[in-house]
Amino acid sequence: MMRPPSDVWALAVLSVLNSVATLTMPPALARALGHERFGSDVLCRLALPTLERYTHGLYAGDAALKAARAALDNSPQEKD
Repeated sequence: MMRPPSDVWALAVLSVLNSVATLTMPPALARALGHERFGSDVLCRLALPTLERYTHGLYAGDAALKAARAALDNSPQEKD
């Protein structure tokens, strides 16, 4: 089950960007994690942090989200 996002399309774009980065930058990703090559060891290392991020998020509270919503509600927005 997923929580409904505030912007489904933007969430989809961010999800694709994350996947594309993994597909297009494996050597850099492996080096950033201290591995010589991209392989199953890198994917295993990423598995739990990825699921933790999607399951629990990064922030323990919602202060940043509330502040961003308040700032965006009070600012002029461009129309698409």
